[in-house]
Amino acid sequence: MSSGSSDNRSIPAELLQELDGRVGAVMVVFWMLFFIALNFVFFWLGKSVTSLRPLSDKRCRNLAVSWVHACISTFGCGYSYVMYGQYLDNLGDLVDVRPYPSYLFVAISFAYFIFDMLEHKWHGTVLESWEVMAHHVAVLTTFGYNLWYQTCIAFSEVALLTEVNSVFLHARKLMQMFRVPFSHWLYRIIVVINLVTFVVFRGLGLSLIVVGVIKYKHKISTYYVFGLASSMTIMIAINPVLFWRLLKSDVLRAFNKHARKSPQKEAGKDKRDLTAVNGVNAHAMLNDHVRMTSQNEGFRKRDKTA
Repeated sequence: MSSGSSDNRSIPAELLQELDGRVGAVMVVFWMLFFIALNFVFFWLGKSVTSLRPLSDKRCRNLAVSWVHACISTFGCGYSYVMYGQYLDNLGDLVDVRPYPSYLFVAISFAYFIFDMLEHKWHGTVLESWEVMAHHVAVLTTFGYNLWYQTCIAFSEVALLTEVNSVFLHARKLMQMFRVPFSHWLYRIIVVINLVTFVVFRGLGLSLIVVGVIKYKHKISTYYVFGLASSMTIMIAINPVLFWRLLKSDVLRAFNKHARKSPQKEAGKDKRDLTAVNGVNAHAMLNDHVRMTSQNEGFRKRDKTA
């Protein structure tokens, strides 16, 4: 198939075969249990290992589980691109190409988002994290469609490109929770990679999905288009805000900190200069007082002698 062509005759038959939805259902259940078990393991480690004490906090555990999911999704995206990317060059066909591994990775992510929603429900933080919950609902709508109808799998693989950035986004936050200094070389590297991957993978993923919907709208159901549009709207609203927070925290703060140091140094210098001047004046005043006292004593003695 030439790049950008949607002619299915040149796509290997195994990439166009019907998928077994029962396998997807089993994968969802298995990986939900996996994430639940992983959460308990992190809780036990937080209580048992002193150096891992932050994991005893539910927010840190939730972030750690999310980081594991991001790593799995990143591996899945990389594997799918290496194995099947030649059939998706220039968005060759995001609808009919159905690689089984990609289907299974979508099932894993579907399981994770269900787990995360249940986790927020359990801890009573649904309203507090309403924007995250809205994102999860939109994603589950589209991923559920993929798993049920075994179609548009490649759309979800493209959407999971955002998890490449999540690896570094969550690593950055976890390092903060574990009290890693901002000046640590590893933290600085993570910060830079996080900002770069945020622009590349989150921005690229959203752009490719929008282009794909426009290109294949005649092959996609209205229900799926609505689900994708909802997801894209939420992500387009959230991403700029999140990026600004990262930029303000990791980049602008460093400049502001440097800018604040200079006035402090100048103020300290002025204070030291003022102290020095006042000290000289006090010393001079003391010398004048001693000299005047000596002169007065001399005058008294001469008066008595006379």
